Amino acid sequence: MVIMDYKKIHDNLIERARNRKLEGYVEKHHIIPKCMNGTNEPNNLVELTAREHFLVHWLIHEMYPENSDLRYAFWSMCRSSSNQQRYKPSSRVYEYAKHKMLEIWQKFKPSDKQINSIKERLTGTKWYHKPDGTNLRAFPNDPKINEEGWLPGRFGGKSISDKANKAKEKKYEGKKLPSTSNKRCSIDGVEFESAKAAADALNMNEYSIRWILQGRGRSQKHKEKYKNWYYIK
Repeated sequence: MVIMDYKKIHDNLIERARNRKLEGYVEKHHIIPKCMNGTNEPNNLVELTAREHFLVHWLIHEMYPENSDLRYAFWSMCRSSSNQQRYKPSSRVYEYAKHKMLEIWQKFKPSDKQINSIKERLTGTKWYHKPDGTNLRAFPNDPKINEEGWLPGRFGGKSISDKANKAKEKKYEGKKLPSTSNKRCSIDGVEFESAKAAADALNMNEYSIRWILQGRGRSQKHKEKYKNWYYIK
């Protein structure tokens, strides 16, 4: 059985990259990953070829197999990108990376008890919306409801006016709906593979969850209520 020295291979590749100048297409790489407190300082950045970049992320994942962020980064390198000329791995490597990500997704699948616990903490809030299709879940006595012109009901729900639904149709006429975020998130200590997964589990609007996770337009009361809602970096 051959035992690979992943760290040695990784370090040799990085050292070689530091002592050369590439021409043509390159990809910048954080030597110490940002999820491990790496910075954007020049001494922590190195230029790699697309293939080297892929291999480095594979090696780092093997060095720290329990780090879910590094595992996700490796999986991301196996997929196409609109702003990078990604190295295309073999079908077997792609399958291996996909299985690794499935292990993470299964691990973060919340239990019914966890879901019900979050729903209980949301009790007392109601849905509000704006004609442009923005939804908000808030307490009825939240001053921002009147101050910012929020209307009762959830956009697209039974209590929403025809005017609001027509506004939504006009907004997205001939366009694709905004793509679903695939970033993992944590809601009151429960991890979900994406905002969509959280929305499906909690029976909430996905865009409302993303709105909360991004911290948009929160009152002080909302900041306190949703302080444990955030994207996992």
